[in-house]
Amino acid sequence: MVEIVPLIILIIYIVLLLYASYEGFRRTKAGRLEFFVAAGTLGVIASFFTYVATWVSAYGFIGLSTVFYAYGIDWHLFEAMAYPFLIVPLTFIVARRVWSLAKKYKYITPADLIVHRIGLDIPVRLLLAVMIAYPFIFYMGIQFIALSSIVSGITGLPYHYGLFLFSLTAIIVVGLGGIRGVAYSDILMGVTFLILAVIVIIALPLYLGFGYITSAVEGPRGWVFKPSLPPQYLISALFLVSIPWAGLIPHLMTKLYAAQSDRAIYASALGIGISGFLLYSILPIFVGSALAYYWPEPPKVTVREEYVTMFFSQLISPTIAMLLMLGLVAAAFSTIVGIAITLTSIVHVDLLEKTLKLKLSERTLDLIARATVILVMLIGVYSAVSPEHPIVRIAITLIWPGLSVIAFPILIALFWRRANKWGVFLGHLTGFLSLILFQYFIWPEWPHNPFYLWEGALPTMIGIVVTIIISLITPPEPEERLKEFFP
Repeated sequence: MVEIVPLIILIIYIVLLLYASYEGFRRTKAGRLEFFVAAGTLGVIASFFTYVATWVSAYGFIGLSTVFYAYGIDWHLFEAMAYPFLIVPLTFIVARRVWSLAKKYKYITPADLIVHRIGLDIPVRLLLAVMIAYPFIFYMGIQFIALSSIVSGITGLPYHYGLFLFSLTAIIVVGLGGIRGVAYSDILMGVTFLILAVIVIIALPLYLGFGYITSAVEGPRGWVFKPSLPPQYLISALFLVSIPWAGLIPHLMTKLYAAQSDRAIYASALGIGISGFLLYSILPIFVGSALAYYWPEPPKVTVREEYVTMFFSQLISPTIAMLLMLGLVAAAFSTIVGIAITLTSIVHVDLLEKTLKLKLSERTLDLIARATVILVMLIGVYSAVSPEHPIVRIAITLIWPGLSVIAFPILIALFWRRANKWGVFLGHLTGFLSLILFQYFIWPEWPHNPFYLWEGALPTMIGIVVTIIISLITPPEPEERLKEFFP
């Protein structure tokens, strides 16, 4: 049976998102620079919320709590260490460096920065397009699964109905207003999930009793509070996973390009510190412990993300659970539209304009951009319809290791003058190929290496070593280009 009141609450919230996107559309001028990066004019508030909202994702609101409950505390310990000691401090350095270059040279896609730094225009754009677009287009599917699970778990609406509702909304938000429409809707979403995260933290002790965490630790599922992963796995992950999130994740780079001032970058760094503390350090302890206390044995669900929505529905009521889960709706939806705008820019700029050299009017290019949004979304929706399809599963396993393989050669090029085109390009290529070889041919069993390091550690380190060695044994970049990066 469909719960009418929670469904009405969800529809009202979606209408508000669409209205916010429309306001962005009204303020959007013509041109690809405006559509994809708001011509670098987003203010502090818009930049703060669009960066933080996209950065959080469904994982940040319920995903880590679910991992805690299903597998144990290891990844919570990782997240609790990563943000205060690596991601937030480095954001002030790395993200500001990315922003300052984008502000000066009007970048649109992640490839624009690296092409400008090292040259090799078409090869770099094609390689990065494959490395980014393939896994990320299915990463959207993960977010769609989380959203649709909320709808089915709380309202009783069939899973595929919810999937259709959110995919249509996402297409309208991105296709209508571009990144400015996304940013305006992100303000609403960012406020929503930060407020509701605090409410969840306050509400759980009131409903379960203030000693429920202690009871969970002493209960039959107390094993989830004991680390089980090898120390070398977590240590290698801590550095190699965390550092790219300081400003070198593709769909976050686009948000940096859109910021108007360095104050917006500093505000974004502060924002991920606040949200990281709430959503990655505090909330998983409260929610994961509540699940361990309430269900010593996991209930049967279609996907694990339903644990949290089912828990709140049973503990409080479907209506209040829907209000609380709007935070997850906000986080997941923001990540979807953020990824969609980046993938659309890659197809539009890197492939059609820069590689195929299409000479079209701005109006025609705008129409192509909006049509590409629909195509990108449909492929992402497909992965949510068929999450077990091999092409989807392979893409999902490549996401986090692939981000590190992409990020570290770029990081080296941003801060080391001697890095050159052959070093960075071959660093990306060898890192990506070794990732595929290790995961699917040489060591197909987790953790895809004999040393129990994080599964992306060896490919990332290979990319780093190749970038440095090849850069040292081949000629440096022309001094004229280097002066633009290292004045």
